[in-house]
Amino acid sequence: MANSVTVSGKAKCFNKSLGLSWIEKMNIFPLRPTSVLISCEHASNAIPEKYVSLVEDKKKLLHSHEGWDIGAQELAGLIAARVRAPLLSGTINRLLVDLNRSTTNHRSHPLRHIPACPTKIKKELLERFYFPYRHRIESTLVAMIKETQPVLHLSVHSFTPVLKGQKRNADIGFLYDPQRPLEREFCRCWQINLNKKNFGLRTRKNYPYRGTSDGLVTFLRRKYPARDYIGIELEVNQEYPLENKRKWLLLCEAIADSFEELLELNSERMK
Repeated sequence: MANSVTVSGKAKCFNKSLGLSWIEKMNIFPLRPTSVLISCEHASNAIPEKYVSLVEDKKKLLHSHEGWDIGAQELAGLIAARVRAPLLSGTINRLLVDLNRSTTNHRSHPLRHIPACPTKIKKELLERFYFPYRHRIESTLVAMIKETQPVLHLSVHSFTPVLKGQKRNADIGFLYDPQRPLEREFCRCWQINLNKKNFGLRTRKNYPYRGTSDGLVTFLRRKYPARDYIGIELEVNQEYPLENKRKWLLLCEAIADSFEELLELNSERMK
């Protein structure tokens, strides 16, 4: 498959200079090709003109962390380009439609921010934005699984440095299901490899949210077995894109490098 990191002739050869000899013999992936799908559910803070009135009382929040994941689309694009993977991104503000929540989640519904919206408009929003995005993700995933198993789905997010007066104690969070060995092992190795970049980063697993909390990745885990689907969410502190653009760009490069290196390691182990 064209987007599989194991079949591209342009992939760099693994060597000890990458500093990954410490995991050469670890079973990060099965010894077979692994395709990658990148997504970014909260990539946009856009509100179509037709629906502006629905969020009139939230104008000051539309461009804040409540409306979208600041910096996430930029990082997702870099990672996708680096490993030549498809990138699917949301195009709607989270305060209108949250693409990362399940319609069965009554406490945190995709339309929870517009409770007074007429039922007809709610249905229209779901049919116009929510279901098409979910369908694109799943149809792409199914096509990839048919050709190469497993598929690693990386969902890229960012989080506000302070929430409800509490400072978040991390720069990077790796979210996964502890009951899925491939997810657990990949995140462990990715965390170690990123820490070796000497950025002095505070990296944590299943923080600032649990990897099994409601979201697109959790929804897909319920539908596809671990042998076919590896679902990981990456969370990055918005302090970087908001306050230090130069450091943010360097951090994006380090994250993309560390991700690519682990995938290349698996590719080399197959030869």
